Amino acid sequence: MATTTLAKPEQNERTTAALVHVGAIFVPIWIPLIAYLVTRKDREFVAAHARQSLVETLVLNVLIGIAMLGSLCYTVVGLYTLWQGGVENIDWSEVVWQSLLRLGVWWLVMGVLWLINTIVSVRQALQAHRGEWPRSARRRAARAG
Repeated sequence: MATTTLAKPEQNERTTAALVHVGAIFVPIWIPLIAYLVTRKDREFVAAHARQSLVETLVLNVLIGIAMLGSLCYTVVGLYTLWQGGVENIDWSEVVWQSLLRLGVWWLVMGVLWLINTIVSVRQALQAHRGEWPRSARRRAARAG
């Protein structure tokens, strides 16, 4: 895909690229991956948008994984601290409230990440539908030419 100029995409390519971004909201990794594998050789515009969507989906999943790992570590440390204080001294109402608070914060973080993903995907779908190439493809073409 080392072309020096970026061709103006046809309407069906623009629509397909936009649908890849919208599909990534609902089926995050699979839609961009399948679209990229199917279009990488003959539909450069769609493949570029699918690659962009796939990378952003993977970044989002890494952020979710970091949030999950942080939550797990916080929970394990909290349980260990409770265990060190002795099981008979545990205030179970406090444990329940802390757990509910932690769960609420977790869902808030997940909701914010999903909202960011949705806004970015819709914005990029609109850009794809207008026929704009992803920034990474424009940079790659500028370096090659």
